[in-house]
Amino acid sequence: MADILAVLDEYKPDPAAVEKLRAQASAQPPSATSGQELAVFFHRRGHANKILGNAKQQIADFGQALETVRPNAMPENEGIGDRNRILMDLAEAEFAAGNWIRSISVAKELAIDTRGSGFVGLYFIAQNLAALSDQERTRIALRDLDQRYSQLGSNLVYQAMHERVHGMGLDLQGNLGEAERRHRKSMELNELAYAQSKKSIVSSRYARAQSTALMSWSVSERLLARNLKNQGRGAEAEYHSRNTLLRMLQGYGRYSSYTGSFIYELGLVVMESGRFRDAELLARSAVESFEKSGSVPYAFHLARARGVLGEALVAQGRWSEALTVFAARDKALAIDPAQYALINGNDPNWGIALLRAGDSKKALAMLESIYRKRLSDGLPQTEYFTAESRGFYAMALAADGQPEKALSEFHGAVAVLLDDARRNGGSEQGGGVARQIRLVWILESYMKLLAGLHDSPLLKTAGIDAAAEAFRIADVARGSAVQRALAESAARATPSDPALADLARREQDAQQRFGTLSDLLNRLLSAPPEQQLPKIIAELRRDIETLRVERDKLKLELAQRFPDYADLIAPKPTTISQAQAALAADEALISIYVGAERSYVWAVPKTGRAAFAEVTLTDADAARQVAHLRKALDVGEVAFEDMPRFDLAQSHELYRKLLQPVETGWREAKNLIVVPHKALGQLPFALLTTAPAVTTPTASLFAEYRQAPWLIRRAAVTQLPSVSTLLALRRMPAPKPGRTEFIGFGDPLFSTKMALAANDGTTTRRRLRNLGIGSVVAAPMATVADALVAMPTVAVANSAGLAQLARLPDTAEEIISIAHVLKADAANDVFLGRVASEKNVKSGQLDNRRIVMFATHGLVPGDLNGLTQPALALSAPEVTGNASEDGLLTMEEVLGLKLNADWVVLSACNTAAGEGAGSEAVSGLGKAFFFAGARTLLVSNWPVETVSARLLTTKLFEHQSANPTATRAEALRATMLNLMDKAVPSDTLGSKGYTYAHPMFWAPFSLVGDGGK
Repeated sequence: MADILAVLDEYKPDPAAVEKLRAQASAQPPSATSGQELAVFFHRRGHANKILGNAKQQIADFGQALETVRPNAMPENEGIGDRNRILMDLAEAEFAAGNWIRSISVAKELAIDTRGSGFVGLYFIAQNLAALSDQERTRIALRDLDQRYSQLGSNLVYQAMHERVHGMGLDLQGNLGEAERRHRKSMELNELAYAQSKKSIVSSRYARAQSTALMSWSVSERLLARNLKNQGRGAEAEYHSRNTLLRMLQGYGRYSSYTGSFIYELGLVVMESGRFRDAELLARSAVESFEKSGSVPYAFHLARARGVLGEALVAQGRWSEALTVFAARDKALAIDPAQYALINGNDPNWGIALLRAGDSKKALAMLESIYRKRLSDGLPQTEYFTAESRGFYAMALAADGQPEKALSEFHGAVAVLLDDARRNGGSEQGGGVARQIRLVWILESYMKLLAGLHDSPLLKTAGIDAAAEAFRIADVARGSAVQRALAESAARATPSDPALADLARREQDAQQRFGTLSDLLNRLLSAPPEQQLPKIIAELRRDIETLRVERDKLKLELAQRFPDYADLIAPKPTTISQAQAALAADEALISIYVGAERSYVWAVPKTGRAAFAEVTLTDADAARQVAHLRKALDVGEVAFEDMPRFDLAQSHELYRKLLQPVETGWREAKNLIVVPHKALGQLPFALLTTAPAVTTPTASLFAEYRQAPWLIRRAAVTQLPSVSTLLALRRMPAPKPGRTEFIGFGDPLFSTKMALAANDGTTTRRRLRNLGIGSVVAAPMATVADALVAMPTVAVANSAGLAQLARLPDTAEEIISIAHVLKADAANDVFLGRVASEKNVKSGQLDNRRIVMFATHGLVPGDLNGLTQPALALSAPEVTGNASEDGLLTMEEVLGLKLNADWVVLSACNTAAGEGAGSEAVSGLGKAFFFAGARTLLVSNWPVETVSARLLTTKLFEHQSANPTATRAEALRATMLNLMDKAVPSDTLGSKGYTYAHPMFWAPFSLVGDGGK
């Protein structure tokens, strides 16, 4: 983002040009002039007001120009004073202002012309009718447009407009795939038109043609970016948004209202991906562009940019800054009452900022007004955004000290929101990360209210069990981000079963159309009354209800015929009683939810009452404490005698806050199944200490850690990405007999340079593997202009960054050691170096292997340019020679694998990514591997010392082979304790020996999944 901003900073404002424009926009009509001279004056003044964002005055000026223009007068430069040009400008201005009916009226005058101008008029008619969602009249208008188009010859601009308006119509119908094809064609035609205009003779006429082609090209690509964003293809949308921004900068400079709108459009794209700081920087830049280009304070696009800025600040929890932005926007808009009616202060993000800043009265008034407005518009409480506004209203009621009313509103809203999150979370119309965050705000506020009313008569009267209700809600809130990414990957993946693929696609299409029409209805109802067409709104409501029935029927069929797939994309919230039914007699489930203000913990035994506690641990607290503990675990390459000490006191403090308050629910269990949240997913619970540790110095390094009361000494520990995963795993059928023991992929080669080094033996080996994210080397930057459009358009471009990854030569030894223990066939079961490739993974008969191992980097979105989902890094295409590969086994591709494995080992997959992204990647990859047929993942959490890593994994499988009745969790526990207590290397450091009792050595692996047999 710094490089993008650097590009913007290359452009400087021109105060003299702004003053000239302002003077032109406010100039008074000359006296004693003819009608045509007045027409030229008003037309030119209208253009000045257009650039300054004064939509109301722009429309008035174009209207006066139309009243005074002489029909056959000779126009001036750039078509100023031409009647048809005035009609075009007026129709466009009315459309941009949302005055679609008035725009149609103007366009009809233009459509009478039999030349190209008439085609433009028909274009505006079709565009406005599509915006009004008048499907029947849009079809008629497009038919008329097609007929006129066939008479115009081969004008590239008209061809591009023809493709574009058809694409817009398809977008509004929810047919995003066909709309994408039309937008791409329109973009290509505009690019050709622009190239032709640059070759033309330099004159004012051709300069205008070049400017028109440039703008048309940019608009077409912007529509493509919006289409891709709505399909959930954020990286591609960002690529095209960057393209359009760069083009507008080159054509119009930064300080132009045209460019400003493209800057905040890019901000909206990155907002959807959850990059709120980046969205903030872009929105601020857009606001600056509008202000320094002379836009009027109440300009629509300036207000829009401030809205994006306010939303980005709210998403970051910067409440007071957001309040300042919203107040400034409101004050500016109030200057123009007509504009204020379109964009007023009733913004849910503003209401939330008021609520979090402590102004509950004002927040309550605003959020209730938003909710009541939706009801008065006739939107049902079962509609998502109505339910969301109801949830915000409930939040305000709770903050205002009205628990009974808040409980009632929460109960109604949450039922709809949870159902929608389950059904639509991964659909193209399921909303982005910002929508997920709003859902979490509501759910966290509801959990807070339930915890506060835990033993109150109010809950008993309402028939609500606080612990059970909060437990159900937490599993949705905790997994929302991972679940969305997983469901989106499932939607893109092609299931191997043709019947499933067909049904899944039809269900996704129905949901896409349903979401599109719902968004259209929301937009139409928010328009001024004079722009609303009751007949169209009624028809739209009928279409939505028809689609709702069709969608729900397809979802039911999907759930009945393919329950595993349905659970993957739309897991139902799990209840405590369902979790208990899935547990074994010696197991207990520990479920944790980490909130912004406090956390919640449940301990669910096989029988009896679940323990529930609200604890004083915030999101920031958890992240800070985990980061502190990991400093002694993720140590890099240091001498053993210089390794930092593990903070046993802090370890016990986390235990005291999280597990001790609910000990009654788990103290008898021998196996703990932990569902962590956020940063806690980066810390194996095995290394929490159950009492204050008292250790004494020992002769050998680290031996004093054997004296610590580690949780692993009390029970085996397994981790799960969600509670619902437990149910899915326990329903898996028993594996078929006769499987081959092992297949392993490791030590991949990420560049030809690396391959050459491997061949000549020059690769340096290290005792500590420098793994994962920390090993990504900064690539040399291109020019700042290149940086602006650096995002790839297709997935295979991700492989361009593979060369940044460090090689992991020690993983070869680990795989060979395990293969030896399991008596695997080295020729058929071990794939190292060049042959650790996508092709060999996908063709490796993985469905007949008990243990599948990947010893390589685990990557999270953003680690490589354009990488939008978790992935495992494999050998680069330039090394394997297979150009159809990209060197990445993405979550989407994992979903397409066929496994029948007890274990999938992800060794060297560091999960220490910033802000918990690594643990979320494990959750996402875990669910994907489980769907593909794995029962358990063994995942490394930090860079592991070579010998101890090999001892852990080889001894683990030796123990399982020697003790076939032991569970997987018990086998890992026994291996950890053995390494901690008994395994002492033969070599020494100087005159002082060492042990592997430091948790950095014995606790790097987490068992994720089913820890049973």
